Amino acid sequence: MKGTSDVDPSIYECGPASDSVHSLLRLHAAVDWFVPPVATPEDARTTLEHYQRLALAFAPDLCARSPTIEVRSGHWPDFQRLCETTRENLQWDWKFGVLKPLTKRHSEAQGWSKPLDPPVTATEPTPSAPFLRIGDAILWNIRVAQLDLSLLDDPQREAARFFKQWADYDTFDAVEWQLAEPGCALEDNPFTHLLQLYEGGYYPFHLAKDRVVLFHFSPNGPCTTF
Repeated sequence: MKGTSDVDPSIYECGPASDSVHSLLRLHAAVDWFVPPVATPEDARTTLEHYQRLALAFAPDLCARSPTIEVRSGHWPDFQRLCETTRENLQWDWKFGVLKPLTKRHSEAQGWSKPLDPPVTATEPTPSAPFLRIGDAILWNIRVAQLDLSLLDDPQREAARFFKQWADYDTFDAVEWQLAEPGCALEDNPFTHLLQLYEGGYYPFHLAKDRVVLFHFSPNGPCTTF
């Protein structure tokens, strides 16, 4: 399932970070969602470990030093259960307990913040501007590829929408990392490796600080019960 967008990523003017930002947006757009993987489990594990190593080096208090990584395959019911488990876990939230603070700390360390003078209205935004202002709020003006989920049944659609929104957050965090540090090589941006996981057909679920289920869709066989 490929996403579509009516905006070419190269339209966004991000100063010295433009090339790297465009590459990240193209990487996101290239993902074929919710289909069997194109990467091997070994490669996916290595990619996740790259993310883990970079995140740990920058914010060791946020990350487990040696998390358990479980590579598992299954079908839609398994994916749905993992999404439900993640939503219902009130004790641990990887996205807002680790990834958002990680991005915030990096931006602060680089002395970067969102611009104070983006285009003022959302009704006539400047297409090339990465941010816009609505009232006192400064929001992203970058549009990422969207999925047509109409062919999925209700439980599948809910799970797909939930996880895709997660992945979109990762994309914006990846872009912010480059805006804050334009000279950063993409392979040194921890969020690049999360996008590479999605491109390879793997979906990380951090069920606890020290436990990750790296899920992929299986083309055949019975569903795995998690």
